[in-house]
Amino acid sequence: MNFGCQEGNAIEARNFVGETLSSPDRTSVTISDNVIPLYQKTGILANGNVDAIVTRNVVTGVGPSTLIAQNGVQMGFGATGLISANEISGNNYTPNSFFACGIIAPRILIYR
Repeated sequence: MNFGCQEGNAIEARNFVGETLSSPDRTSVTISDNVIPLYQKTGILANGNVDAIVTRNVVTGVGPSTLIAQNGVQMGFGATGLISANEISGNNYTPNSFFACGIIAPRILIYR
């Protein structure tokens, strides 16, 4: 598995027209009850004009890595939603020049 690429999402919900514009029609998705090990860049990703419920998933990165800054769950570029009751671990980028994290989610409700 080549971890140097900034792609490679295990579960992905994107709602864009073309490469950069969000679709005018909002899409709703529920991502639940998955076991997601050893993804390349992101375990669960929701980007664009998407409402996402992400719940009861086990998302496990490769652990400390010098090759890629992994993210467990990412919601961005207009996505909204709820992240709750997930187990997210193993997202550690060791050079510390960039960051890896369990959740990237501006303007998102997160419950434990």
